[in-house]
Amino acid sequence: MRVIDDFLDDYYIDYLSSCVTSPMFEWRYHNNISKFIPPNHASLRENKQLHGLSKVIFDIENNIRFESDGWIPATLKIEKELCIHEGGLTRARLDMTLQAPEKIIHTPHTDQNYPHWSVILYLIDSDGDTIIYNEKRRNVDHTELTIQQTVSPKKNRLVIFDGDYMHTGHSPVDHANRILLNLNFYK
Repeated sequence: MRVIDDFLDDYYIDYLSSCVTSPMFEWRYHNNISKFIPPNHASLRENKQLHGLSKVIFDIENNIRFESDGWIPATLKIEKELCIHEGGLTRARLDMTLQAPEKIIHTPHTDQNYPHWSVILYLIDSDGDTIIYNEKRRNVDHTELTIQQTVSPKKNRLVIFDGDYMHTGHSPVDHANRILLNLNFYK
């Protein structure tokens, strides 16, 4: 796992941040912003604090391509950081977690069901840490996850980790939202 601060040039991260915080930017609402809900966590489906907004901006499986070229330089720089060839990106998704009255941990999950790298680029300063667990999805009892590392959301911080590891985030308490770009790359 790697954490890299100040990953993009200041003017570029400011541009990306202004794009996703613009009132003209379209987000999609989800009752639970994390897609995987373990069978023994049915109560998570009812927790209204797990809601959030997202927008898929690239998805190879569903033939969704970048609508704006603005995300391509960041993606190429991340591919270079991962030492993978252009074309390894499988999905890019923007994620906005909304403020909660108390610290709410979201549903542990993996982004894909195949070997992949998960990458997070925080687009704004916020609270609501990301948690990466020691357990992998395929061999885990979801009731007994242990924390490998937590990462605080800081604008222009990049986090790279093995996507087979379970992970999640918290809703922010001190900020109105937590906005990040989540990318997945083939290993």
